[in-house]
Amino acid sequence: MLNELKKSGEKHKEIMQFLRQNVKPGYTAQQIVSNIEDMIKTDISFMTEVNNGIAFPVGISINDCCAHWTVSGQYDDKVIGENDIVKIDFGVHQNGYIIDGATTLFFNNDPVYRQLCKASQIALVTAIKEFGIDKNLGEIGEAIQEVIESYEVEKNGKTYKCKPIFNLSGHKINQFTIHDNKAVPNVKIPYNARVTDNEIYAIEPFVTLDNGSTYEDKKDSSHFMLDKSNKFVNNNHKLLYDKFKTLPFCDKWVEKDIKYKDILKLVKKNVVKSYPPIYTTNKQPVAQFEKTVAMIDGNKYIFN
Repeated sequence: MLNELKKSGEKHKEIMQFLRQNVKPGYTAQQIVSNIEDMIKTDISFMTEVNNGIAFPVGISINDCCAHWTVSGQYDDKVIGENDIVKIDFGVHQNGYIIDGATTLFFNNDPVYRQLCKASQIALVTAIKEFGIDKNLGEIGEAIQEVIESYEVEKNGKTYKCKPIFNLSGHKINQFTIHDNKAVPNVKIPYNARVTDNEIYAIEPFVTLDNGSTYEDKKDSSHFMLDKSNKFVNNNHKLLYDKFKTLPFCDKWVEKDIKYKDILKLVKKNVVKSYPPIYTTNKQPVAQFEKTVAMIDGNKYIFN
């Protein structure tokens, strides 16, 4: 497990460095996704992996979009603008051991964006320092919230407090399972789960302004994931499992084999889960930084 996580972590860091140096206004979402996927798929050490080592669809979440937007047959492509704030969230895996991480990019030196990013980054550093065996995950969430709410910004002559997005959280990761059975809250809640040894977590503070509430745009989804099951309801279900196991996937990856409407039929049968794009209810911008950390044989590792 450790060697696989380290290998995926090095690839994740390499791609992240490329993104920070190269993504500029005028880039399209498709270009960003293609660059990330190609940097994983063309690494021969990943070629025998499920989905060539790509752990889940690349998230390109712009401005008030928090998560779960990617290039899809259901959407037009998007061009990154000078005044956009862009969250890029992607994952790499070896043998199902996933490194999950995200960064936020902006290009116009906007003081609001700068403060949102700073709040997320410092909250992430604080959470990682708190992380350890027997640590209460609810208390880590309290620490994240305290950091984020210590920041405020001025916008259009009004002062806003930075706020964590309360219904998005970090999560435990297991082999071939991106969201396992424990969360890392971004707010103070009565949650008493604790970190134990040989566990992997993604920690990801989402920061916005004013209230931190969100909604799902359920008109179209691009992110999907299979439930764990050994029973296949039809050939499409089996094809998806053979290609992705229980790793998330997007409709664009299978559009030559399975129609979008047939994926939705599997959603209705409750064998595929759908994850629509998530937006802030007040249209305020969002920043997100994310790293994968683990306790393995009593030692803390930060992989990306």
